Amino acid sequence: MTLNWSFDFIYSADRIDAVLSEIAGYVSERDRARLLGALPWRQQESLTCITSDGNRIVEIRRGIARAENDCYSFAFEDHLDLVEFYSDHFPPGHPAPTDADGSCLVGCVYTSVELGSHWGMLHAQCPTSSMSRLFARSETIRGVFRGIARRAGATALFFDREYGEWELLVPDRRVVPMPEITDSLYLIPEGDLSIPAIDVDEFATEPLRLAGMG
Repeated sequence: MTLNWSFDFIYSADRIDAVLSEIAGYVSERDRARLLGALPWRQQESLTCITSDGNRIVEIRRGIARAENDCYSFAFEDHLDLVEFYSDHFPPGHPAPTDADGSCLVGCVYTSVELGSHWGMLHAQCPTSSMSRLFARSETIRGVFRGIARRAGATALFFDREYGEWELLVPDRRVVPMPEITDSLYLIPEGDLSIPAIDVDEFATEPLRLAGMG
């Protein structure tokens, strides 16, 4: 089974531009231009949904308008974990992918944005098991994501290993229970039952509660 571990940012909805601006500082030159060109943020789509019990109307905004797609190459300083990662993907002597400034590129990282009325979530997910393990073990990479979260004023940053527990990385570092996505969190978009949606405000509060932050 492929591992799709991820960094998950939770932030006040009004911090979306700050979060994306900080992310832009750690992606490839091409992706940086895409992200900065999409600011101030506008959603790719806006959904009017009803809760599964039919009692509430919920507006969900998601995606990044004008940014083309959600695949980004992240740029990191060269370090031992990256050397080992590249050796698993390229033949001996093959140069590692680098950006114009010489930083090492890792990607595609699937990066999604969703906003409710109060909370926003940014999800940076690894598409492969090897990249998942790299992001889990590299303190350099984890330090980059912690720095992004702190400078952007995010409320919390978690690392999701898809089972058992989450790691809280900001504001402090500790293991916390993994939140459940229950049926009650799923929303029904008006007019299109094929588009899955999650109640962002309700879901964002659960990992914060489990971490003793809300």
